[in-house]
Amino acid sequence: QDIFGGFLDPQLSEDFLYYADVVFGQLGPWVKHWLTFSNPMAICQLGYGVGVYAPGVEKGAAGHYRCAQMPLCCLCVQS
Repeated sequence: QDIFGGFLDPQLSEDFLYYADVVFGQLGPWVKHWLTFSNPMAICQLGYGVGVYAPGVEKGAAGHYRCAQMPLCCLCVQS
């Protein structure tokens, strides 16, 4: 979080693509169902909006909104 900016950093979508490629490449034959982000609303509202969940960033509605863009961008990036 401190180095890369977490869900507020636009680089997250590219990093997630790399991560997904590696994981799918290694585990794809054995895993039937994949889940990308579990409950992004809680991550964004409580972690980047009001700051009561990790990473504890208090940026209000702006932080919540900026964070909410990242899971969507990660799902849209293609290799």
